[in-house]
Amino acid sequence: MSKNYANLQIIILGLTMLIASQIKSQPVLFEKPLSPRIANYDIEVKLDAEKRLLHGKEKLTWFNKTGNTIRELQFHLYWNAFRNSKSTLVSELRSSSDFDEEDWGFIDVDRVTSATDEILTDKIQFFHPDDANSDDKTVFRLPLSRPILPGKSIVLNIDFTAKVPKSPIGRRAVAEKEYFLIGQWFPKIGVY
Repeated sequence: MSKNYANLQIIILGLTMLIASQIKSQPVLFEKPLSPRIANYDIEVKLDAEKRLLHGKEKLTWFNKTGNTIRELQFHLYWNAFRNSKSTLVSELRSSSDFDEEDWGFIDVDRVTSATDEILTDKIQFFHPDDANSDDKTVFRLPLSRPILPGKSIVLNIDFTAKVPKSPIGRRAVAEKEYFLIGQWFPKIGVY
């Protein structure tokens, strides 16, 4: 009976694969987007697998869909939650002695420029909307020289370096030998 069952499984698997290969994916098209398109990212990135480093260039176009004049933008650097034992996330999880220094991960913003080549990197200000932890580097604000009026947009060019955290410290990303699980890996604009 087990031989017949195994043959049946092979036949079912073969039929499933044949049917799946015949199904053509159909794009879902909407006449109008279901939500406003506020942020567009064009990202070029290279992975140095041996060092667990990402070297990226991000072009962000952000649209002010509000009725307000925007004078600063806020960003998330999610992997900085795994930067060291002082981040809010790690300090709440467990003792930092559970992790080797080599386990940590991070995102560094190397350079920010506007479409007009204004250098904005030195304007980055880390802040802590959820607690008073001045060592946490997961959120920053970027004051703007020229405010973004309602209905207008801004283009920013952001160069960044990120190190993929090692297992077991990473949650949004993990590197273990030749395996990489990478999510939330670039400077991401916050919701206004």
